[in-house]
Amino acid sequence: MAGRNVALNDAERLDENTETCQRRAADDLAVIALERGLDVSDVDCACDIVLFSEFTDHAALAAYAAHLEHLRVREALGDLRIGRFQVDYPIRETGA
Repeated sequence: MAGRNVALNDAERLDENTETCQRRAADDLAVIALERGLDVSDVDCACDIVLFSEFTDHAALAAYAAHLEHLRVREALGDLRIGRFQVDYPIRETGA
């Protein structure tokens, strides 16, 4: 995709760090899901990469934010980021 801000080696770097973080932090914390995705829409208004994480509760989210592995990955990938958006929200129980 011609207009991409994230080069392939940057995506691989993100993959590697996210996978390592997932293995190490998930062992210590109540992480339900931690995954990354690269945008395939090729529209200008989209972000190139998304990190999706799901935790058992707000305390688990707070523990992840302070976890040494998360902080290491954040530092390692900091120069890749030109913008950041975050949304924290509770998931309602549907009873399903």
